Amino acid sequence: MLETAAILNNATSKSFIILDEIGRGTATYDGLSLAYAIIEYIHNKISARTLFATHYHELVDLTKSLKKISSYYSYVIEDGEQIIFSHKIKKGNFGRSYGIAVAALAGLPISVISRAKNLLSTFETNDNVKITTDLPLFLPHKTVENEILANDNKENKLYKKISELDIDNLTPKQALELLYDYKQEIK
Repeated sequence: MLETAAILNNATSKSFIILDEIGRGTATYDGLSLAYAIIEYIHNKISARTLFATHYHELVDLTKSLKKISSYYSYVIEDGEQIIFSHKIKKGNFGRSYGIAVAALAGLPISVISRAKNLLSTFETNDNVKITTDLPLFLPHKTVENEILANDNKENKLYKKISELDIDNLTPKQALELLYDYKQEIK
């Protein structure tokens, strides 16, 4: 926020402003409100060329009321469950987030990814969901891992196999062969 304050207090119409994820680290509505107000301020008061990267899809609506701004997105190709980041920029709004897919690519545990998908589904179907200690996430007697292992489907059996692997003693070739085998099992 200190950097953003310095930019807003010192930029001129001849400035080139680059802002990335303004509002992150705050409550969702705080962050969205700050980002929205900052965009309006730059547009209406400073009139500087600006590159504003954000995950707040709601900000695309500003293109309707602020005529000097345009929205672009990083094009993603979806092929079933596979996500391919094309690294191409297109005009408009894709309107979809791939945070969970990125987390999976980064190597977060399968139990975390599975839980995040379930929570996302709950949050998307119910706008009034409040995160409280009543959610299973916060119950001490129930872990996400135990919930996943309790189910008897292909993905959960695969999770169990993966969690039992001694990955420190696998060669890269063995690991690749296992991945191919596991991929076949879930098809």
